[in-house]
Amino acid sequence: MQQQSAPPSPTLEALPKMKTIIPDSSLDYTPRKKIFTQEDIPNWLDSEAYYQIELFIARLSVAVDGKRVEDECHESAAVKAIVTFLEDLTAKIDSIPLDPSPQRFGNKAFRDWLSTMES
Repeated sequence: MQQQSAPPSPTLEALPKMKTIIPDSSLDYTPRKKIFTQEDIPNWLDSEAYYQIELFIARLSVAVDGKRVEDECHESAAVKAIVTFLEDLTAKIDSIPLDPSPQRFGNKAFRDWLSTMES
């Protein structure tokens, strides 16, 4: 039996452009929970926010297709700040061991980690 090859990946040009969102200062953008039951999920899947997140992930995927982690790339100041932040979070996670005792509502070490994050 002949193995089928994967279809070619789309190019960035073939994907729709990301929508530029200019916040309206008169509106409240506080995140709110809107999915309470299984019946609420189709509204989320049909939302503009879901579409934009999915498009963002697709564009990221296409942009890195064929690239290796070791490849040289330009890192903007914003990207460097995010990478530094994530490395700091990882170091803090690694520095706080999980509590091995049985726990009913999550690991108690999370409280120590959260207080470390807040300080």
